[in-house]
Amino acid sequence: MSISIYKALSVSLFFFLASYSLGYFILKKQEKILGRAIYPVSLALGTTLISLLTLFIGFFKYSFSIFLLNLLLLVLLFVFIVTLYKYHREFLQHLKHINKSPFFYFLIAIALLTLGTSLLPPISWDSQVYHLLLPKRWFQDGFLACYKDLPYSSFPSAVEIVFWLFSFIDIFLIPRLVIWGFSLLAFFSFFLLLNRHLTKPVSIFLTFIFIFTDLTFFVSSQIYVEIVLVFFFLCNLLLVDSFNSEKQN
Repeated sequence: MSISIYKALSVSLFFFLASYSLGYFILKKQEKILGRAIYPVSLALGTTLISLLTLFIGFFKYSFSIFLLNLLLLVLLFVFIVTLYKYHREFLQHLKHINKSPFFYFLIAIALLTLGTSLLPPISWDSQVYHLLLPKRWFQDGFLACYKDLPYSSFPSAVEIVFWLFSFIDIFLIPRLVIWGFSLLAFFSFFLLLNRHLTKPVSIFLTFIFIFTDLTFFVSSQIYVEIVLVFFFLCNLLLVDSFNSEKQN
């Protein structure tokens, strides 16, 4: 099952936009409290909800589960269109605000440096046997299952479940691009967390150090799914810090 890079990028971008739209639709009333943290937190919430819905679909057998997966994609498209129509002015303001930040250009540079790695075949055991093979097996069987020859299939993370959502489109390129996107979002979330208490130059410098520490650089460069867990953890910190700051004010 092959797919062009442009189609894989388009599907990956749709996933992020749909996740963000779903989360933003729910968190819109908390935008004043969250501030810029609403960007990653909305996406994290949307991703969580999508993975839970996909997990529910996984209990059904093949023909019905594939129908429900396609239906879920259509619902996500509908949510994205409705949210974009309703809040398009806010989205444009968000884009203008992000473009004005020096960190935006720094993040683009990091994205260009790391994009090539996400387009290469996986070399790690985790990616070859677990993160990519497991959704493929689910696609072949038509439902979420545990396998004796894949011991880690008994406790899959939300990311593998999301990969199953796109398995009938692509089982290799889209998952790696999604993880690559989450790594950039993790760096952005780390910068936002620092910038709530430090100046922009200091926040950018410390984010640069964070990106190029041995562990972070290894996980992000190898497109390990663990970087998604880092992103969710940082979103939790942003959420706690935002409401804690609001309480103090």
